[in-house]
Parts: sequence; C-alpha cells; structure tokens
Amino acid sequence: SGMYQVLKKLGFVYKKPRRYPAKLDVEKQQAFRERYQALKRNLGPEEVILFLDGVHPDHQTQAVHGWIFKGSVKAVATTAKQKRLHYLGSLELHSQEGPKILTRRYEKINGESIMDFMGHLLLTYESKKKLYLIMDQAGYHRSHQVREFVMKLGGRIEIEFLPPYSPNLNSIERLWKIVRENVTYNRYYRTYKEFSDAVMEFFEKKIFEIPDILKSRLNDRFQKIELDFVQV
Repeated sequence: SGMYQVLKKLGFVYKKPRRYPAKLDVEKQQAFRERYQALKRNLGPEEVILFLDGVHPDHQTQAVHGWIFKGSVKAVATTAKQKRLHYLGSLELHSQEGPKILTRRYEKINGESIMDFMGHLLLTYESKKKLYLIMDQAGYHRSHQVREFVMKLGGRIEIEFLPPYSPNLNSIERLWKIVRENVTYNRYYRTYKEFSDAVMEFFEKKIFEIPDILKSRLNDRFQKIELDFVQV
C-alpha cells in the first residue's frame, strides 16, 4: 500500500500497455502521411483520391459498452453462427457534396472482385482522367492479375499502398465502424437473411440519411501513433 501511494503521488496510474503489431513502422507511417499531403496539394481537377477496402460483417452478436443504469444488468441474445458477408467499398473524402461512398457485395474478396470493383469505379468516375486508390497490402490487392489489369488501363488508376499494419491511415475504416455501430453492435438477428438484409439496407438507404455524421467522422485527420515499448 505504501508503494501504491508513492507511485500515485509521482503521477503513475495502474493500466495495461496498448497492444500494437511488432512490425508496425512509425517512420513508414510518417512517410505515407507526407506523400498523401503532397498528393492532395498537387491533385488536378480531373483527378480523385479514393480510399478502398473490404469489410466482412459476421452474423454474430457484438456486445459493446453502452449507458446503463447503475445496478441494472442488460442482456443481449447471441448467435454462434459465423457466416459472413463480403463488401468492397471506396470513399472519396473531398467531393463537393461531402463524403462520396460506393459499395458492392461479393461472394468473396479476391483478385477478380477487386478488378470488378475497379471497373465500377472507372464507370462512376468516367469524367476523371486519373484515380488514386489508397489501399492496404492484402495479397489480392497486390496479386499479379490486379497489377496486370491496372497496367492495361494506361495510367487511369494509380495505387498507393499503405504501410503494413496501418488501418489508422485508411479513412474508410471509419466508415466500417459506423456500419458496425448502426447494424451489429448490441443487435441480434435471428436468421442470416435478417442480418444480410439489415446490412444491405444500411448501405442502400440508411447511409444517405446520416450525412452530418459522415461529414464529421469521415476525414483524413489520421491518428498519429507514437510507440514507447515496455522494456522487459
């Protein structure tokens, strides 16, 4: 108890260290931020920057914290089912109307679905001469068939890969959190169909009913990670 009081007076608190992947590279994250800012500054009127990623909602109840009266206990039904959906999405942060979002559902995410989604992006942004796609280094993003597909486009698409283990630099991750908050957190779906219909309704309807939330939360103010590892 005496040591506890001393540590408290010295400004210490008892808590866990945050867990980060050992291969996370702070210098590479900073280099990406600098490249991104330069790209934004020099972006032409016929060019656009898009954040791209996949999301895989599980048909499984996600219990999360919420405000509950002290002394009461709330319950949420759960399902052990693990069946999941697969969506690809893109996010344009700086359109005149606010964040512009495009999503498509796929049976699975692989090189073919990535190329299909890129094709839809080219149609959606047919007035743009160049699309800069920011995405992580998942194997299907870097596959030989995707690289060949991009090369055949004659420069219409340029890919900027994020450093490894850097979801904090991909703004579309914030959209996926909004999806979870509105569809899966503390919600029970009796059947997989009810679950998939709820996800589809959000992407096709409800997402357009929350423009203020999207504007306030979807941005490129990237979290800056500074690591101070425990010495053991």
